Amino acid sequence: MSRTLSRRGGAAAAGLALALGLAGPASAAPTTTYVLPADLGAPTPTATQPCPTTPAKWCTQTRGTGTIGIASSVAPKAGPASLLISTPDGNAKAYALNTTLATQPLSALTTLAYESYVITPGTDPANGANLAPAVNVEVDTNGVAAGGYAVLVWEPLYAAQNCGGVPVAVGVWQAWAPSATCGWWSPANRDPGNPAMQASPGVVGTLGFAQYTATFAEVKAALPAAVLTKVGVNQGGGNQGLSSNVDLLRVNDTTYDFELVAPAPDLDGDGVADTAPPTNANQCRDNGYKSFNNPTFRNQGE
Repeated sequence: MSRTLSRRGGAAAAGLALALGLAGPASAAPTTTYVLPADLGAPTPTATQPCPTTPAKWCTQTRGTGTIGIASSVAPKAGPASLLISTPDGNAKAYALNTTLATQPLSALTTLAYESYVITPGTDPANGANLAPAVNVEVDTNGVAAGGYAVLVWEPLYAAQNCGGVPVAVGVWQAWAPSATCGWWSPANRDPGNPAMQASPGVVGTLGFAQYTATFAEVKAALPAAVLTKVGVNQGGGNQGLSSNVDLLRVNDTTYDFELVAPAPDLDGDGVADTAPPTNANQCRDNGYKSFNNPTFRNQGE
């Protein structure tokens, strides 16, 4: 199961916010939760809706040749592993979604961030080099009433094209902050009477926000009755040829670090795995005291 590690203190909170490119201090002590392969479970076809809410909090789904799972990173980031996502062709799709915030109002989702690494760029003739994994927020737009399912999507491609965002690069880790950047869109926001709307950034769609240019605040304002069902990362059918890593998905004050095994604990938050304390004085002799960090010792006598 997943492992949770809290890092307390204002300096740690501010440092994580800075690392993820977010404005202002964190609202609470951030928590890192390690997500392991057993937490994700085996991928299921996209046609089998819903994600389980108990006891599991994660599900992965794929379509066609799409694949997703935790694997060693091409370039390690927070740890040696991360999500590995591949969509070889235009029918392929793969995503990992979390249901922790299910049934809460959309307004309760305040912070979204993640990092991605493009291993192999997409092959789409128009936008292949600009493709990267997206964030998906699945909602019920009318709360508990029947119907109203919608997917809200943020992609680096549209933030770069329409909002002056950073272009996608190949072979480097890039930090994205969807909650602080415009570029949101939704398939449900397209106007059925306007077939060209998909290529019309700025047009207000049926959900009430501007397609491809809206900020997250504008999306939430347009959907005051919406409740959350799932939040996660997605690589859809428009990303043919794309192979990528994703890590450090932040949802409010929880950062999800995808790893093959849980790292050793670091309860003192110094960035070094904790050691067991010494059990006898001989372990501290001949500079042995220097090898302990929980607690640390100033000298052999201490």
